[in-house]
Amino acid sequence: MYAIKSLAPGMVMIIVSLVILSQALVMERADIFDPAGGSFFPALISLIMLICGITVLFQKYPQTEHGEEGFTAKEYRFILIFFAMVVVYVFLLSIITFFPATLIFLVASMFYLKDVSWKLNFLVSIGSVIVIYLLFSELFNIIFP
Repeated sequence: MYAIKSLAPGMVMIIVSLVILSQALVMERADIFDPAGGSFFPALISLIMLICGITVLFQKYPQTEHGEEGFTAKEYRFILIFFAMVVVYVFLLSIITFFPATLIFLVASMFYLKDVSWKLNFLVSIGSVIVIYLLFSELFNIIFP
């Protein structure tokens, strides 16, 4: 049973990367070898994820102090909750615009991942959104959804 649990993260990464790669390959009028094309970065990221998934499959997890291997149930729950936060962020992007959704995600994820003060959390989140806006919208003239 443990062997299956230890292979699960690598297998999930491989499956997700293959799905993303297949979607990048079927994009209309997009060449995965053209860096300016719309499918280049999804294909690149999926290939990196595929390599990471294969690496995870073939590496051995280091043993913990108690001789147990792998993640605990608490760690799996922590990862699953953060993954759910990312999924909610992606759905928020279709409901509200990029900048408010990103601000909400940054505040929530910083609070969840590291217990920092609300003041610092808001300052860093607002500062990040402002830098993203100035860099991409004003400097590179990229239109955000």
